[in-house]
Amino acid sequence: MNLSGADMGKGEQLNISVEMPSSKIHGCDFRSTGRQRRLVCITLFAALLPFVITRSYFSFISSDVPSEATSFFEEHPPPSTHFDKPQREGVPEVAEVTPLHSNSSSTPSNNEQMESESRREEPEPNFSDENSSNVTSTAGDEQQAKPNDLEMKNPILNETSVQSLITSANGSSSDVKIETENGSPAVNSSLEHSTIEAEESMKDEKIGEIVMEGTEAPSSAQNSSDGLIPEGVCNLEKGNWIPDSQPPLYNSSTCKYIQGLQNCHTNGRPDDEYLYWKWKPDQCELPRIDAAAFLNAMRNRSVVFAGDSIARNQFQSLLCVLSQVEDPKHTYWSEDGRNNIHHFRLFNFTLSVRWSPYLVRIEEKLVTWPDNTTENVRHVYLDEPDEMWVKAAVGADIVQLSTGQWWYQRARYVEKNVSLGCHGLPHCDKKIGFPDPYLKALAHVMRGSLTIPGFNGTVVYRSFSPEHFENGNWDTGGECVRTTPGGVSMSYDTDHMYGIQKKSFKNVTEELETVAKDRLRLLGITDLAQIRADGHPNKYRTEAQKKAERKGNVTPNDCLHWCLPGPIDTWNDLLVQSLHDVIFT
Repeated sequence: MNLSGADMGKGEQLNISVEMPSSKIHGCDFRSTGRQRRLVCITLFAALLPFVITRSYFSFISSDVPSEATSFFEEHPPPSTHFDKPQREGVPEVAEVTPLHSNSSSTPSNNEQMESESRREEPEPNFSDENSSNVTSTAGDEQQAKPNDLEMKNPILNETSVQSLITSANGSSSDVKIETENGSPAVNSSLEHSTIEAEESMKDEKIGEIVMEGTEAPSSAQNSSDGLIPEGVCNLEKGNWIPDSQPPLYNSSTCKYIQGLQNCHTNGRPDDEYLYWKWKPDQCELPRIDAAAFLNAMRNRSVVFAGDSIARNQFQSLLCVLSQVEDPKHTYWSEDGRNNIHHFRLFNFTLSVRWSPYLVRIEEKLVTWPDNTTENVRHVYLDEPDEMWVKAAVGADIVQLSTGQWWYQRARYVEKNVSLGCHGLPHCDKKIGFPDPYLKALAHVMRGSLTIPGFNGTVVYRSFSPEHFENGNWDTGGECVRTTPGGVSMSYDTDHMYGIQKKSFKNVTEELETVAKDRLRLLGITDLAQIRADGHPNKYRTEAQKKAERKGNVTPNDCLHWCLPGPIDTWNDLLVQSLHDVIFT
């Protein structure tokens, strides 16, 4: 079609000017082309350049390209460590140590299989020794995951492994002296708790931070005083007990610190199903204690437990776990065995327990009542924290306090040197019971613990430990014969005592400044421990103890203390994980 410039508008003239040379873009003569055409050529060239580059790239990586051209990328993948091991900020690296002998392996539970499928698969460390005759194959047989009679063999580390463990924390091994009586390193490691598992435990942070009531997670807001857990933070107290194929970290053969009262296996308890359960919080995982990582992190520091026999029960549980890495030196013990100090020399870490059943000062005094009767009465001074644990706290880094069942006993209560009243004393003219004095004493203890001269550490108050007597009480034939979790509802006394503890903690923390508030924590174990009626010694106690406590024809059963190993081990898992911001810094 022939059109003159006069017949076309200005826009139509420009379009024809573009269309006509567009098929010859590569042949444009910039020297002879008008200014307008040169601009068009440059514009089209710039538009086509990315297309040409992209086309060339896909041609290079397509199946038509010889394999030699891409073999470099196949032969040099990125390092696997970029995917397999997360960064561990603030956690000391621990050298991976390989035991000489393997333990019997465990068949993973359904929960563990689901967890492993939800993240990138990681090769399991091989702890087997080809020359060892102890290695047990568990090809699909879950029964073999449980060692007969709990006689689990703990692998022993050689001197080189010990030295590498120390070097990883110190940076140098030249100035380290391994002190043992027989000249050989008294250090070993549990199969289930290699240092690889310490790194695995850090993956829980992807699910949610783990904190105790009354404290804050790293980089999270402070918990509100009413106990509400911030969004995105895992509440350790809410969860369920689920089956676990892993055996305990220690047993009566590998730990010499189990008190006879709680050594259920040695005392003849025939079942072991109560050992194969683990606590699973609703929003996260609760890893077992990695003893090597814990000791490295607590180098040159100390932990003190203070309270009654339940506090000692928990102390011995932690001592057994840590002694799988190093057999500590028993530096102090009282004649009655209630006060003990253990020193882990390789790490300069001290673990101790102090007998203080009320946590405040008590004194036995003769009292003459208005009717001229005289009796020896226990006086409980509510506003005077017991010097037994106060002195031990000086210089300590972590102090765990607990008190409970002793408050059931009859006593007279004193505050500011004034008698407030009595509990359980018939001749006392002012009977006030024990709940109010208990509340007052806890408040004085919690406040006082933060003002001890020379103590700047963290105070953890562990909540009430429930008892599980059925068909009677301690002295009337009560028993605890269950072999699996559940089945016993919480008693009024347990619920009441736990309520008092939470109220006292709430009242105290509301008064504290932020810094002081962060130093005071509440470890709530009551609800999860209530479910474990299967974890007590019951009748499986030493004959000497049963004989000493026999009342007439009734031999008391123990449904108050906990078997070792047993559910009480979980309390220390909770303690360590909850204090992650304190321990691993």
